Amino acid sequence: MNPFNFYGSQFLAFYAALLVILSIGIIYWRNIKESSSESSQNNLTDPYLIAYLRGRCNEALRVAVIALIDRGLLKVDEKAKGLFKKEYKLEVTKQSAGNFVNRPIEKAIIKKFEKSDKATAVFNDSELVSACEDYENELTRLGLLPDEDVKWIRMNGFVFSLLIAWGFALTKIVIALSRGRHNIIFLIILAVAYSFLAYRIANPFRTKKGDRAVRDLKQSFSGLKERAKSIRPGGVTNEAALLAAVFGLSLLPATAYPYVKKMYPKAYYSQSNWSSSCGSSGCGFGTACGSGTSCGSGGSCGGGGCGGGCGGCGGEPMKNHVILCGLGHIGFRIAELLLRLNEQVSIITDKTKGEWKDQIESKGIQIIIGDASDDRRLIEAGIREAKALIAATDNDLINVSVALDAKRLNPKINVVVRLFDQLLAQRLEQHLDVRKVFSTSLLAAPEFAAAALGDEILSSFQEGDSRFTLGRFHVDSIAASKYATVEELEVKENVVVITRQGKEPTIGQVQKKDHVAAGDDLLVLDTATARFLKPTDAQKQRMRRSRALNIGESFFKTFSFSTWIIFTTLVLIVLISTALFGRVLQLDPVTALYYVITTITTTGYGDINLLNAGPFVKLYGCFLMLCGAAFLAALFGTITNFFVQKRLEQFFGKHTVPKSGHIVVIGSGNIGYRVIQELIVAGQEVVLVNQEEKDESVQSCRELCAVVLGSVKTQDVLLKANITTAKTILAITEDDVANLSVGLTAKEINAKARVVLRVFNPALAAKARGILNVDAILSTSMISAPAFVGAALYPDVKSAVVSGNSLILCHHHVISEGSSGAGKTLFEIGQGEDQRCLLIKKAGGKFERVSHDSRISAGQEWISVRIKPLTPVK
Repeated sequence: MNPFNFYGSQFLAFYAALLVILSIGIIYWRNIKESSSESSQNNLTDPYLIAYLRGRCNEALRVAVIALIDRGLLKVDEKAKGLFKKEYKLEVTKQSAGNFVNRPIEKAIIKKFEKSDKATAVFNDSELVSACEDYENELTRLGLLPDEDVKWIRMNGFVFSLLIAWGFALTKIVIALSRGRHNIIFLIILAVAYSFLAYRIANPFRTKKGDRAVRDLKQSFSGLKERAKSIRPGGVTNEAALLAAVFGLSLLPATAYPYVKKMYPKAYYSQSNWSSSCGSSGCGFGTACGSGTSCGSGGSCGGGGCGGGCGGCGGEPMKNHVILCGLGHIGFRIAELLLRLNEQVSIITDKTKGEWKDQIESKGIQIIIGDASDDRRLIEAGIREAKALIAATDNDLINVSVALDAKRLNPKINVVVRLFDQLLAQRLEQHLDVRKVFSTSLLAAPEFAAAALGDEILSSFQEGDSRFTLGRFHVDSIAASKYATVEELEVKENVVVITRQGKEPTIGQVQKKDHVAAGDDLLVLDTATARFLKPTDAQKQRMRRSRALNIGESFFKTFSFSTWIIFTTLVLIVLISTALFGRVLQLDPVTALYYVITTITTTGYGDINLLNAGPFVKLYGCFLMLCGAAFLAALFGTITNFFVQKRLEQFFGKHTVPKSGHIVVIGSGNIGYRVIQELIVAGQEVVLVNQEEKDESVQSCRELCAVVLGSVKTQDVLLKANITTAKTILAITEDDVANLSVGLTAKEINAKARVVLRVFNPALAAKARGILNVDAILSTSMISAPAFVGAALYPDVKSAVVSGNSLILCHHHVISEGSSGAGKTLFEIGQGEDQRCLLIKKAGGKFERVSHDSRISAGQEWISVRIKPLTPVK
């Protein structure tokens, strides 16, 4: 059946069906091609960025204008224009309004309305449109808007569909005209209409990932939508801006924001009319009480309107409290620990898990949903009255921004920052008066490395050239027989005993003269260079033997088997030829070797030749010259291959997978790289197994150890890392399920290997410890959180750890010039019920154990430990 033989209406029906199929094909093509670039959801917190993603530049401008009006920086002036029409103009409320805004789009709007102008004038201003370009660039970088590559892919699909559509149309037109029919106008209209429609279908504003981000945002802020009617103007929170950005202007309550639909009626009525039922009367989703004027959910302040969930609603604003920015894995652990210390806390976060939010709010803690780098959120959290701020989001840039804003708003506040970049961390501490900067991976890596070696450390820290490790020392029967007292154990093991392990360890539990008994679990500070990570003598001997074998094997593997055959044959020919020519031509061995080399290399100086030699010798000379040419070609090829291989090794890594006795680390990332560093320092051989080459840390790890790429859940990939003969397997990817899977697989393949898992979910970790046959399950966030809390509350904290129901903090002190502590004994200046001096830096730069009568002078350094009780976990 030939469709070109169809008559007018029949062909139009066929052609319309074809265009529908082509439209579906374009959508399918776009989804297939764009799904490959789809990744995990981005954390979008800027209302203007969200508004741009949902409705382009004009929507971002509308939301920004509403936000500035809500904050009292712009005012709406309503003027009559004729009998039935009104004009709405905007103007700044004060000339200094520009000092209260940070974002470029806000500054541009304030500048625009320094003089009264129509509200709709924002859409025609080139500076304002230019201010929106940053949002477009950022969204494109995140893959939420199409970049040039995506646009090219889309255009390919569009052009292909257009060629088919117009191919059919033009073919039918030619056939119709050749048959004397001229009723082709509808076909042309249909083809032209499809061209415009196909372009729109092939080139939507957002990518597939962008559409998903919008859906996720609406789902995340569904609680805000449910209580839209309870939002009140005044700029205390950014909830109005977020509501308008995520769901549109039409969801803003008309009673509180009557000017919105009057200024932008077209946008207001064109957007979806979302239901705006008021939700519950509690504090609601992520609200805060601000200055006590109103509750985030619209409940009245004071009494029982909001209950404890608002964290002080209706009462006096918090003072001397701690502000926590970020409520992810590490942030939640920090919040828990602060509550166990009975500290007042205010939390700012852009998003968090519902269960964490409910758990925190149930304890009367204020949670502010918003961007922590926004001054309004910090002021709402009481930055000027707070004693400390912890910036613990997952974004280094946001953490640095929050730290700078906090010091600007409250120069006296103690700021603790989470940061992976240690070079930047040092500069922040030195030049910006930030109390402490921590890397969670740097804090957790020593404990993971120690667990891999079978040791149990709690934390470690570096001070100058000295490294200290806080760990557990179990006194067995052998140790009890060797050490009569605590003081003898300290001297011989080069440690300082702090206290006994237990649910509530305290300072003073252990005295120098106390006897050491078998079964004692002591908390000690190692004064050597991380004895917990040092290999034993037996381990050193095994590593040396394994390393020697690996070096020898690596040398022989540098050249192929055929290369070694060629080299051996060449040596034999040289030796035989030297002996032959030495005898036939009456040459000494050196001269004979000289002649053989000149012949093989075809140099031929002519000082020695075979002119007068016998026929056999001349034939042998010909054979030698031919062999020489062949061997030289092979030799030069081998040398070239060797240098190329070395250059490739420099790029891809020169380490080979050890045969046995090594440690297999599954997953790189920040924590993986740090753990490998710790293990290499401890003298261990390590193999990294990682999913993707694209991970930046993989390239860094190649310089330290062998790398195997592939799915970490695949048994074949694990076997390539010689997991059957490994002594330890560390599964430390970002995925709990993957870590558990690897742990089970590792135990099946190598039951004797030590298996250490990284698990984020504490409930899952607790269950896994009781069921799975693994040696250790650790959490980066639980290891790292005490250090952030300790540094925020106390000065000079180097490390911190939770033991039982106590927070144990290690301090490094320096007595400054003119300090009241200079000349006093360590007992006088540092000893107390919850603090004890442990080490003092003597001449020569070494830390040594202290005596009670040790006097300290200006500039001298000392180490102390502090133990603070924690509220027991119910």
